Amino acid sequence: MKKNKPVIIVGIIVIAVLILIFSGAVLLGNYIENELKKRQMGTFNVQSREADVNILLRRVTIKDVVAEDSTGNQKFIVPEIQATGIHIFPFVFNDKVIINKLHIQNPVINLMQEKSDDKDQKTEKPGTENDRPIELIRIKQLEIADAEVLIQKQSSDNSDTLLTLHAGLNLWNLNIFNDREQLTFGKHSAEKLQVNINNVRYDLPGELYRLQFDSLNYSSEEEALSLVDLYFSSVHSKYDIAKQTGVETDWYDIVLKQFEMKGINLDALLKDTVVVFRKAVLNELTATIFRDKRPPFPDKPDTKLPMEMLKSLPFALHSDSILIKNASVVYEEHAEESTETGTVTFNRLYASIYNLGTIQDSINGQTAMSARAFIMNESLLLLEFVFPNNKYSLQYQVSGSLEPVQLTAFNPMLVPAAFVRVEEGRIKSMNFDFTYDENKSEGSLSLEYENLDISLLDKDDGSQKKIKTFITETFVLSKENLKEKNSYQEGTISAQREKKKSIFNYWWKSIFSGIKDVLAF
Repeated sequence: MKKNKPVIIVGIIVIAVLILIFSGAVLLGNYIENELKKRQMGTFNVQSREADVNILLRRVTIKDVVAEDSTGNQKFIVPEIQATGIHIFPFVFNDKVIINKLHIQNPVINLMQEKSDDKDQKTEKPGTENDRPIELIRIKQLEIADAEVLIQKQSSDNSDTLLTLHAGLNLWNLNIFNDREQLTFGKHSAEKLQVNINNVRYDLPGELYRLQFDSLNYSSEEEALSLVDLYFSSVHSKYDIAKQTGVETDWYDIVLKQFEMKGINLDALLKDTVVVFRKAVLNELTATIFRDKRPPFPDKPDTKLPMEMLKSLPFALHSDSILIKNASVVYEEHAEESTETGTVTFNRLYASIYNLGTIQDSINGQTAMSARAFIMNESLLLLEFVFPNNKYSLQYQVSGSLEPVQLTAFNPMLVPAAFVRVEEGRIKSMNFDFTYDENKSEGSLSLEYENLDISLLDKDDGSQKKIKTFITETFVLSKENLKEKNSYQEGTISAQREKKKSIFNYWWKSIFSGIKDVLAF
């Protein structure tokens, strides 16, 4: 019996220790469950219906979590959060959350945009002395599955939806530090990030346009982002948009089949708010642009030239190349005294932009763009652009050429916009080269054409003005301008910039000034 006494004592001690551990685990688990069911995290009051804590397995499952900020404008609803590999004692004694894996299932994020007259009336609910901020959140793997985000704007009687999307996220080795005032992302680090966003609809400020896309995927490991089926369109019809603004306003309907961005520098974006990527590709862009010129022109600031516009962005930018592949652009215009819409098209458009950016140390050459497209689906138009950048202070320059084309191809724009109809005529070649600055453009244009025959049209009924047409053809216009003839002449490009209008208007007016000089009107 005496020989078994030590064994019995050891057994009692082991049982006592196990009971103590189990009891302690139960008590600690209950304590943590109570802490998790209701807790103040910064400006957010967090509550949950159920919290299941298993200390021995270091696992926590929280169900029906609701987090709402003190203003009531931000609300998060999560059906289930599961955390495994939890470090218990750092949470209990040091307010540090350290988790091996955190899985968040089907969260719903509802954000309400405040009305301007409510911003001064709402105050944040102060924390109490018992509120204990989280000092550190460290998660080795964070997984968010099928999140739903909804942003609304409060109106007088109801709320309007501004943004909806569904998303998923995987993130590795995340560290979030508290600033002792509220939970923020002021300091952050993450080793790897994967994001997928689907079914996005965003109503842009101004209530004129809506942005939608089917899916967006980003991988920090591959340094790549891809976007599929983007739609940018007005919520109003072509003619109604000017009625909404009261002034001449562009109407857009843009579809982008696929967008890819490669070589993205995520560290530069997070640390310095700098957008740096190696290459971007826009595949199958289709754009329809319409302008009704009958409403008054808007009173607005001067339009910036391309590089000045780039420098005015709220972030620095650098890209080695941006490619546009197989695009199609339709421009429609309703002239002031016309009853019809004029149309010009650019099909099979390809463009390449190089060294685009505002970061001097990253620029290794001049900023330039090459473009080619079939205008009116008839003739190949080639264009070359040079833009001054922070390292190469060159002049803005445009050069290009147009292959042979029948002039009747341009009647869909000439008839409604200029009340001119080409009866016959052919361009054999056109080449132009000009520089421009904030005020004017200067250059030269060569245009070879033959058998030109036009009719001037009445603005009211579209009939031919026979007398004016006869005078124009006989005394003003030359029927041909060929290099083998002694009468051949080149045109001078000289145009004053209309600073309120777009850069495309400036380019076109510059080229048109050379054409008018050749045609002698």
